[in-house]
Amino acid sequence: MASRPTTPPDDGPEVFAAGATHNAGPNAYAAASGKHPKPAPRRRRLLRHFLLAFAALIAVVLVAALVAWQWLGRDDSLAYVLQRAAQSLPADQQLQTEGVRGSLRRGGHIDRLRWESATLSVEAQDIDIGWSLSPLLQKTLRLGKLEAARVVVTPIAQTQPKNTPPTPLQQLKLPLDVDVPFSVGELVWAASAPLDAKALSGRYRYSGDEHHLEVTGIDLPQGRISADLRLDGGAPMALDAKLQAQLQAELPHEEAQATRSLGARIDAQLKGTLAGQEARIALTANLSAEPQGAPSAQVAPPMQMDATATIAPWALQPLLEAQAELEGVNLAALLPDAPATMLSGHLTVSPAEDGWNLETDLSNARPAPWDKKRPAGRHHKGPCAL
Repeated sequence: MASRPTTPPDDGPEVFAAGATHNAGPNAYAAASGKHPKPAPRRRRLLRHFLLAFAALIAVVLVAALVAWQWLGRDDSLAYVLQRAAQSLPADQQLQTEGVRGSLRRGGHIDRLRWESATLSVEAQDIDIGWSLSPLLQKTLRLGKLEAARVVVTPIAQTQPKNTPPTPLQQLKLPLDVDVPFSVGELVWAASAPLDAKALSGRYRYSGDEHHLEVTGIDLPQGRISADLRLDGGAPMALDAKLQAQLQAELPHEEAQATRSLGARIDAQLKGTLAGQEARIALTANLSAEPQGAPSAQVAPPMQMDATATIAPWALQPLLEAQAELEGVNLAALLPDAPATMLSGHLTVSPAEDGWNLETDLSNARPAPWDKKRPAGRHHKGPCAL
């Protein structure tokens, strides 16, 4: 029987199986789906475009900074900022300026500045400001000088009812540190009881959440006063203030030929808190006075007074209680319109519903008829109402 010829396999798809000895050729599908790295020239082009864009941005920033720096140095930049500040104030406040010269980079001069609110107006004349912008980079406002020839402060009658208590402070924080030395040639308090002071100088600092006001000195018609006040910006707003005064008081007419004036020294301190309705402040004060010149000691003996008080600053009646110890106090030497006295003893004052409660144990070693501007009584003891 004849054998059947064997048919050779065709060139169809390759079959992969375990144990197959046929060597597989290249897979066209795998080659088509493979990931190739991006060409190096394309990466360099992207990097070059990025660097050019970054350099252009830096150039724009530098040009803008240069333009801003030049504008800050212009002599009208201070006037422009004050005008914008006036436009940004609340509706119940006004700011007016005249004769503004200078720049924000170096400071300048203001002929007249007036700020007014619903309760107060302040007008300053011939203001000189010197400062530098560089400390602002460290979040510090530092003025080289702040001087004014004359400042007039005028309180404005409030429209709120008398039985409305003031709104308590909760905190008083600033967004940056402050260092401002100041001086005022003449300071006028234009109220119903006016006060004219001269040569005010001092420094205000705010750093580390603490306000520090130092009044180096201020001249009053009766003498000179200095003060130092420290106040925490955050609650409970701890307060520590000290005041010293050196005063000269004219003696009554019958004593003027011998003594002419009485030298007095006052030391006072305030300690407590200022935040919230429960804030309380304790006041202690000491007055010591004696005639100027040894020959007058027998005519006008030394005076001494020690006083304490408790104050609620946000209450309708802030004075809660006051006490005083007096020795040889002549009211006429301290208050021009008061009668001549020589008071010694103790008194206590506290508020009442319709006035004040006064508890006294006082003696007057210099009584005289009322038409001589002296109280007639020699001694008073017991309560009374005012």
